[in-house]
Amino acid sequence: MKTSVLVLSALCAGAAFSHTLVPAPTSCTDGAGWFLAGTRPPADWLKVAKDAAVPREGYRLTVASNGVTVVCSDAAGEFYARQTLAQLAETK
Repeated sequence: MKTSVLVLSALCAGAAFSHTLVPAPTSCTDGAGWFLAGTRPPADWLKVAKDAAVPREGYRLTVASNGVTVVCSDAAGEFYARQTLAQLAETK
């Protein structure tokens, strides 16, 4: 059984992080959050919220044990957030 693992805490772990994100994040806050998305994740594992305070085409990703939250101001920000999630997903 293949499982996808999204690990945001590794993003800030420096040399231990094996992914190159394009574009590179402008900032990152290290945390212990992780979310395991199996082959059939819950329907609500990804939540998207709009916030006009987020810069155009920007987004915030929060990974917690109950799912992933994307906060963005527009459709482009949501698109880029989903691309980052795809880059972070690892098949185990």
